[in-house]
Amino acid sequence: MVDVSLILCARSWQESVDRFLPELLAVVESLEARVELICIEDAACPSAPKALAALEATWPGVRLVSIDPPLGVRASVEAAITASLGETICVLDASGRFAADCLPRLLSRLVRLDAVFGRRERGIVTRVLHSIIAAVRRLATGIDVRDPACLCWAARREAVVGLAGQGGGCRQWPLQIAAAGYRIGQIRVEERLEIAAVDTHLPAVGPTHVATPACTLHEHFAPQLRKAA
Repeated sequence: MVDVSLILCARSWQESVDRFLPELLAVVESLEARVELICIEDAACPSAPKALAALEATWPGVRLVSIDPPLGVRASVEAAITASLGETICVLDASGRFAADCLPRLLSRLVRLDAVFGRRERGIVTRVLHSIIAAVRRLATGIDVRDPACLCWAARREAVVGLAGQGGGCRQWPLQIAAAGYRIGQIRVEERLEIAAVDTHLPAVGPTHVATPACTLHEHFAPQLRKAA
């Protein structure tokens, strides 16, 4: 049985394996949970198989889901959710944009909630602008999520398995989960701006593509599980 499926998205897997994965795996090892890693590869990142093969030697539980042709962030994540085995789904930008210690904080909030989204710290001007946008969204939908495009979130499986095929970009995830009657919340996460400035593969607003039967999924590595001692 898998407790947590951790789905990772990255612009350059070689950079992620070298820069962020050691930090992330140290946090994963500390969790009292059985965790599987699912890394999304699409045709836009041809170096992924080689980089992730090196990761697999260190972490035998990694699974690589290939998306060809590339369908965008949302459709790729939805395909990975379909392939996942965990009761809890966590989606994280693997570029190192967010510190790995956000993972246990996300999971701890699921004791009382069905989905938890990261909320990036902003400058004063941006914060005021986002507060205005959030207020309008709250009036229109009754939902208070101030950074719906943040690629740092966790949810119970039952809250997200029905998202595939609904359409919309990444910003629609919290709205659609809440509309289905699930409880959502948010935590503050610090964004490493020096990484965010150069990591442009994961857009703030995801494309509106939806996974179709033309999307081919390949599991290159047999899933194995680790549990913290």
